[in-house]
Amino acid sequence: MITHKIDWTQFKSEVSSRSMSPQWVDANSSYYIYGRDGFITFSCEIFQNEISTGDQLDFETNYKSIWNKQLSFTDPSGIQQVIPSARPAGTTTFFTGEGDNGNKLEFELTVNDASISRDLTFNEDIWIKDGGMICVDAPFGAYFNVDVVHPQYGIVAKFCRRVPLYGNNTFLLNSEDKSLITQGLTLRVTVFNSSTPVAFRASGWLEGFRATMT
Repeated sequence: MITHKIDWTQFKSEVSSRSMSPQWVDANSSYYIYGRDGFITFSCEIFQNEISTGDQLDFETNYKSIWNKQLSFTDPSGIQQVIPSARPAGTTTFFTGEGDNGNKLEFELTVNDASISRDLTFNEDIWIKDGGMICVDAPFGAYFNVDVVHPQYGIVAKFCRRVPLYGNNTFLLNSEDKSLITQGLTLRVTVFNSSTPVAFRASGWLEGFRATMT
């Protein structure tokens, strides 16, 4: 473990750049403040005066109430509980079967359809993580793709490639990671028929993270 004692201005800069969750202790004559990033700990001491000025006033006004939060959870036996999550800070999990533009992930292919696409757009940056597709009467050889499309440059990323659909089943996409889709990009979901087209239906959904719920 490495500990760096730095001044208040430097400490705030490290907290911002490293996204740390600082803790503080009120020792009556001083505030002892620290933040940890892996094996590196940054510490800072702010002296208290009868009339708050400078660093003390800045800390008490802007940071004291929002720092010093609980960092872990324990069950009644005292065992620490850890919940792994891919969700970025400041976002909430959402599930959707349509985009903010109203396009739904619903597909009804006929014997004349080689493929059908649905374009989903969103009114803010989102992160997509998991998803799935339910199919009814899908033929062997059917599949779906998910592409990320730029309005000027076309397909810029391939999120899913040839994910198979068959019969009356639910096909899930699961990942421990996430992908950022910035506002202005389009998610294009395309369901492909088999080489000998038949009529079948499919419906899909996405799991992701966004700053607001709509």
